[in-house]
Amino acid sequence: GTRAAQEALEGCDGFLIVGSSSPFYEFWPQPDQARGVQIDIDPGRLAMRYPVEVGLAGDAAPTLRELLPLLERRTDRSFLEHAHETTAASRQALQRQAENKDTPMKPQVIVHHLGRLLPDRAILTADAGTVTMWGARVHLRRGMSYSFSGTHCTMGSAVSYAIGAKFAHPDRPVVAFAGDGALAMGMGELATLAQYDLPITVVVMHNGSLALEVWEQNAMLGNPQYGCELSSIDFAGVARACGLRGYHVEDPSDVPDVLAEALAHDGPALVNCVVDPYEPPFGETLKPTHAEKIAAAFDRGEPARQRMAAGLLDPVHAEISPSVQQTRDKLSRYA
Repeated sequence: GTRAAQEALEGCDGFLIVGSSSPFYEFWPQPDQARGVQIDIDPGRLAMRYPVEVGLAGDAAPTLRELLPLLERRTDRSFLEHAHETTAASRQALQRQAENKDTPMKPQVIVHHLGRLLPDRAILTADAGTVTMWGARVHLRRGMSYSFSGTHCTMGSAVSYAIGAKFAHPDRPVVAFAGDGALAMGMGELATLAQYDLPITVVVMHNGSLALEVWEQNAMLGNPQYGCELSSIDFAGVARACGLRGYHVEDPSDVPDVLAEALAHDGPALVNCVVDPYEPPFGETLKPTHAEKIAAAFDRGEPARQRMAAGLLDPVHAEISPSVQQTRDKLSRYA
């Protein structure tokens, strides 16, 4: 997610988990930092990821309604105000990154314009991979919803989720946000969109790589990437062959018009967006331990270390991430 979300988790003293079994618990508060309460319809999930003091087994909506009268409004709003400030800073940084004209273009270009162009009440479904992080940065408005495979991190789920969402809510716009690796695992669903003439827009972040694996191999293991390259697929051509409207975009200046046309199309459409695989998906939230592992991977011969270091050391990231600022010396010699 964003630096605003990460700082909220790092600084909170209370932690409410509602219907979530996210495996990314290394980004959650430390167990001795925050008092935890969890609501889940499955009692077996209570305290599975975090040592909560109170576990409430039940449906989220009625349980929350019962808890609401017990809340007291705090007069000290500093925690909330700081979250608002960091959220604004993250959005401003995203807009500056979206103005970048380099090619392959920055994923932030797609994220910024997609958030701006999404219709009211849109349902956004995202896939597993770096696209999960980019999807988390899309600016959603009240009345929209966002779904992804947070528990199992299942690749290839975005289009399937979108199909289910469209059948369940035929009156709402639906957009599937997928990576090229993820879509390659479920391309047959494009034929399903055509067969039922479902007006779903598929936006593909095409970087020719299992990019999250690249970053995790570096940042989690300290190893150079291995086995992460993907063969290039003409997804727009495949979409057209299946009966969809297919678009291909590489120039950042073309993105607003292409996305707008695809979203306005009264039928299934796909936009293939060629993006930079080495733009760091956690540039805002990089931890010092991650930077040390990345430096170790670079020392061991990471082939893309120059491009990866340049992305991490982007001044925009350093402005909003204390961790990036602290670790610049470790990585700057590789840029």
